[in-house]
Amino acid sequence: MVDAGQELLIHRGKNKSYRIVPVTEDDVLVSREYLMEPDAEYARALSFEEFKERALRHVGELYERK
Repeated sequence: MVDAGQELLIHRGKNKSYRIVPVTEDDVLVSREYLMEPDAEYARALSFEEFKERALRHVGELYERK
C-alpha cells in the first residue's frame, strides 16, 4: 500500500495512532539547494582524526599551563 503511494493508518489502542506515508524528495533532511560541490574551503577541512588530535593536544597544553 505505502509503496503504491497510499497512506497507512495504524491504531494501537486509545490515543495511539500512527500514520505511515511514503517519503518524497521534499522530505529529505538537506535540500538539494544546500548541497555544494567541493571547493577550496573543503580542501582546508580537517578529518575527524586530525580534529581530535589537535583538540587533545590543545587541552593538554591548557592543563600544562596551570
